[in-house]
Amino acid sequence: QTYPGSGPQGSGPRESGCRRLAVSGISDGVGSRRIVWQPLEAVGNGMPAPLVSVVGAVLAATTGAVRDGGAGLVRDGGAVGNGRGCRQDGPQLNRTSFAGDNIVHANIPTAALCASYCCGTPGCTAYTHTTHYPWRWRGAVDAPLDLLGRGGIQNCTHNGPCCFLKSSAGKRQPLANCTSGTVTKPAPPTPPTPPRGNGSCTTPRDCHFGGDCVDRACKCDPAWTGVACERLHLLPARLGSGYPTHPATAALPSTSPFPWGGAVVLDPNRTNGFAYHGFFTEYLNHCPMTYGTWSTSTVVRHAGSHQPDGPWTALDVVIPAAAGNPVVARAPDGMWLLYFTNHRWRGAAARNCTGPVAGWGPPVYCGKTAGQCPTGVSLAYSPSLAGPWSVEYDVLNFSCTNPGAPVFTADGSLLMAYKAWADGGKGIGVVTAPSWRAWPYHTFPVGNHTPDSFIGVAAKLEDPSNLWIDRRGAIHMLFHEAAWGGASASGDGGSTWDYRTARVVYNYSIPFEDGSALDCTHREEPKVLLDADGRAPVLLITQCIVPSQLPLTRRTPQYPGGEAQFLTRIIMQPINTL
Repeated sequence: QTYPGSGPQGSGPRESGCRRLAVSGISDGVGSRRIVWQPLEAVGNGMPAPLVSVVGAVLAATTGAVRDGGAGLVRDGGAVGNGRGCRQDGPQLNRTSFAGDNIVHANIPTAALCASYCCGTPGCTAYTHTTHYPWRWRGAVDAPLDLLGRGGIQNCTHNGPCCFLKSSAGKRQPLANCTSGTVTKPAPPTPPTPPRGNGSCTTPRDCHFGGDCVDRACKCDPAWTGVACERLHLLPARLGSGYPTHPATAALPSTSPFPWGGAVVLDPNRTNGFAYHGFFTEYLNHCPMTYGTWSTSTVVRHAGSHQPDGPWTALDVVIPAAAGNPVVARAPDGMWLLYFTNHRWRGAAARNCTGPVAGWGPPVYCGKTAGQCPTGVSLAYSPSLAGPWSVEYDVLNFSCTNPGAPVFTADGSLLMAYKAWADGGKGIGVVTAPSWRAWPYHTFPVGNHTPDSFIGVAAKLEDPSNLWIDRRGAIHMLFHEAAWGGASASGDGGSTWDYRTARVVYNYSIPFEDGSALDCTHREEPKVLLDADGRAPVLLITQCIVPSQLPLTRRTPQYPGGEAQFLTRIIMQPINTL
């Protein structure tokens, strides 16, 4: 693990309690893996020191230091297995290759390490290792990224070793200098049943409005868990779910868009033949996400799916640059409402990232400094999710971002959340209006857009989700706070809110059905898909920054040293309904 105070590439001292070893060059950008620093002689295989940085994640795996099932393989009577139960089945298939179905290829020195890498990679069921890679690499020179965005493993070089990870073991073909095999991963362990209530209570507020107070004990709704129903009851995500359907998995440049948050709704009319419709922020021209270009280089993309978590078919661009933070609700009159943050960008065109990285132009920023342009919340509305959409800008006409899709009362009035800035950090506030057409929305249920009007203020409090009203009439919202997801609820129609800064509703680790996990460096922009009645959440949609080693942007006056770029994915994780 990488600890504060360690030098570049981990060459500095470690915290007490860990082995004090000075090993340079082991990659720390490997997603869900937990690297334990090893002396070079522990690696074995006669590998020269430069290869440590190339396959640092796999080398750590050989010592059993990988959490997600990629621990080192050991031979056992013709089969290979590891301490987590992943096995390489049968004898090695020498001089044989599986054609197609590649997930990623990487410069891995041995077949055993290749099998270990397959064990630790979601979706990998087979591999082929060659000692003499017969092709010359043509394209980007950056380190490739696997399905989880783990970087730092070099592309295969001509006549060097190469490991191909594959999603199937079909189409066997003879090929010299190859060793191939399959792996069998254990069924994911049944997670322990989390406590669902039994915390002491006197009212539903003591149960975070996530359950009832029965006989002075919390009884949680299916979507909530924890002693006091404080956490979402999340289930493992499906491999391949989320947006985009085919995320960047190899070396940049990528033909896959880089998203930044989105919302999903159920469409009873099955517009365009899709039961589910998503609205996602995308960075233009296949460029990686950067914070500084958010106000110049983003659009809102409409997509459709037959399942709530994908696969997704990209449809039209609903809101042109620059637009983000889309949330969707349906008004009592049947109109679809798409709220978004917008800065009607009319400046230079966004850079293009479809060619080699060296040819990318400098990012386009708003203004002469690195600060964001002034923003507000705007609204697009249409009787159909297929459009056409009419747009009303600045329905919230003060400095704010991150709208939370509204809920409506019986008389058609709405209540909607937003993020703004306040003394002490960022605050989440709530506005009301007599109808969705009564813009600008300027009636605040608490105070008059002063610090007292926020339901909470904290250094990193942001990103309110869509609001929803549960079966007992309580209003809920999620948000991003520091290094976790939080939530708040109101039992009196939005006048007062139960906000507790230490409440952790979800964390940054996302489990998958095969037992692997993805640890996001940031997990932001929470939204929920509601059930057909609109009363209970069934899917958590969050924006994940995937650990990676993307290069900095070109230098600009706003960022003289270049700005960080991020590999991003929208993750969709089921919520318990039973």
